[in-house]
Amino acid sequence: CAFQGSQLECEIAGLRKLCDCVTMLHVRITARVAMGSLAGEHESIASIVVQRDGNRWRIAALHNTLVSEGPERPASR
Repeated sequence: CAFQGSQLECEIAGLRKLCDCVTMLHVRITARVAMGSLAGEHESIASIVVQRDGNRWRIAALHNTLVSEGPERPASR
């Protein structure tokens, strides 16, 4: 298995109820990958839309974006 021994740590960063049966979440994810070409620690944020289906919640949409450091910004004047 490519991800054997790896760990995920997730934290809800934001939650917005769009209507009684639809909620959007932003989840911060830290992945600690044990081996392989992705070995190391990676940060991402997931945008997830969940929809109520009776007494359960089902994922209607999910988008995961890897967070990387961007270029430095010039100092403000």
